[in-house]
Amino acid sequence: MMKKLFAILLIISAGLVACTVSPKHVEGDRPAFDSSTPAQYSPYNNGYLGQVLVAGDTARSGLLTPNGRRDYNAFIGKWAVQYEARYTRKLAPDIGIRPYVDQFGNSLFVIDKEHLKDFMTLCQWSRDNRPADTLFQRLIP
Repeated sequence: MMKKLFAILLIISAGLVACTVSPKHVEGDRPAFDSSTPAQYSPYNNGYLGQVLVAGDTARSGLLTPNGRRDYNAFIGKWAVQYEARYTRKLAPDIGIRPYVDQFGNSLFVIDKEHLKDFMTLCQWSRDNRPADTLFQRLIP
């Protein structure tokens, strides 16, 4: 009798273990919070505030917060070799970025169109959890 009860409990336990439910992947419904955003802008911007036409330029440039600039440079440090291999163009920190003071007197940064596209690509790689350049890739490109 005890053996049958034990066998039934063992079968039920094995069935319950096989029915493990994993949680669904949660997607954010807005960009990440950026603590370096001036009060005149929404802090949920992931470092990119929008576009601005800088005096003397013919095309609009992207407007970055200090944290956006920091992230861009960090992404370059993380994926420069892979980016060059895929897009046949070298990236370097702060290339295409220059200081900018907006109409409210906030110290921000502008990034040209070409490098803004690079920044958006690197942001996507970050969201995709792309592995960083390996030591081997950095030493032997």
